[in-house]
Amino acid sequence: MKRKSVYLLLVCLLLVALGASPDQGHLPVLKGPYLGQKPPGTTPEVFAPGLVSIENSNEYFCLFWDHGKHLVFLRDGSGYFESIFDGSQWTELKNTEISAMEPCNSPSEKKLFYNVFKKDDKTGNYNAEIWTMEKRANTWSKPEYSGINGMGPAVDLEGNLYYSTSKDGLMCIGVSYMRNGKYTDEMVLPPPIYSEKELIHPCVAPDGSWMIFNTENQKYYEQGCGLYVSFKKNDGTWTMPQNMKSQIPITGGPLLRISSDGKYLFYTQNGDIYWVSAKIIEALRPKDKTR
Repeated sequence: MKRKSVYLLLVCLLLVALGASPDQGHLPVLKGPYLGQKPPGTTPEVFAPGLVSIENSNEYFCLFWDHGKHLVFLRDGSGYFESIFDGSQWTELKNTEISAMEPCNSPSEKKLFYNVFKKDDKTGNYNAEIWTMEKRANTWSKPEYSGINGMGPAVDLEGNLYYSTSKDGLMCIGVSYMRNGKYTDEMVLPPPIYSEKELIHPCVAPDGSWMIFNTENQKYYEQGCGLYVSFKKNDGTWTMPQNMKSQIPITGGPLLRISSDGKYLFYTQNGDIYWVSAKIIEALRPKDKTR
């Protein structure tokens, strides 16, 4: 073997020994949904360590469509990355033209819903508009304004939009229902969802049967927040929210997202993306009168 080849081999072995980080866009040969990762159980785990969740970097908003075969996520300082499973392997991670705040994926189509903050010339305040983009072949459609304002949108299979809004100076959960291809006016979800607690960042089941959101005891910015889940009853009302600290024991304000097949929850903690089986929710579901 030539001396140069020996040198290169030693360098490669040294990099492996030192745990060198992979190239941001390169993926090894991976097969199967969810980057071929072993599915988690009811204990949260870091998603795709060394591939998506890498050292010395922060990742957010992990979104999956098509039964785990279409991935989009945000890497701090590098933008949004996308990869698609073509039936034999995953494409390399590539930057997309997406520029979105607090995005969510539609469970029925390859759509993104996200926030665009625009200044109101009359009041000087910023409105959190909800915009959409649709995946068409290998490109994304031109962004369109949904006509709805609210923070941290979430959408179900019927196209109903849930989001953070404000009523009487208190953050709460609003919904605009999709009816005959158009959104209804905002409706603030009534008690027990609406209360004296701040409510933000809804995450909704694809079938609309449950909703997870952030809340805390009094004022959001003064006390730590936690995750709560509420279930939709057969009569369309919601159950009393239940604390999820035994299922996802975290503090801070994690924005959860669910895969379009309803199997896994994704969120960011300490700069890494975590995932956990959505079965953790069923342990809190009331035995009767819910969907």
